[in-house]
Amino acid sequence: MPRVLLLSGLVVLFGCDAFGSADVLPPATAGATGVADLRAAAPWIAVSAVSDGEAVRFPDSLFTATFSADGTVFGRTSANHYGGDYSARDGGSLKVGSLGTTLIGESGDRVRLSVVLLTELREAERFEVADGELLVRSADGDGVRFRAGGR
Repeated sequence: MPRVLLLSGLVVLFGCDAFGSADVLPPATAGATGVADLRAAAPWIAVSAVSDGEAVRFPDSLFTATFSADGTVFGRTSANHYGGDYSARDGGSLKVGSLGTTLIGESGDRVRLSVVLLTELREAERFEVADGELLVRSADGDGVRFRAGGR
């Protein structure tokens, strides 16, 4: 029995590795804010997010977003596809419309991560691309960090 308690304690401590909001969404920089930069990577792969002030990580390559030239945003959650429309302007403004998907086949933490991704995309107001990463932010400071699909 003591081994089980010790193992549980290690898991809890490992989960609290000082990962916080600043690790997820670094401060805004002088990154690129052109619409062509937003569309440059296909797909963008979600790395981490801040949602309702909580920092979360996404598993490798399961959650994506692609911003197409026709004004459509689409991608994957862990088990499904989603899509909708968006508008963006040079200078970094971003507005995502309704996103359609199902959560069929999603389970456990993957449901929560899917909801975080879709919510933060839907609430996005700004974007910035720097060093192969896309930062999508809402007015409240929450958002998603993506890496370029080829990395």
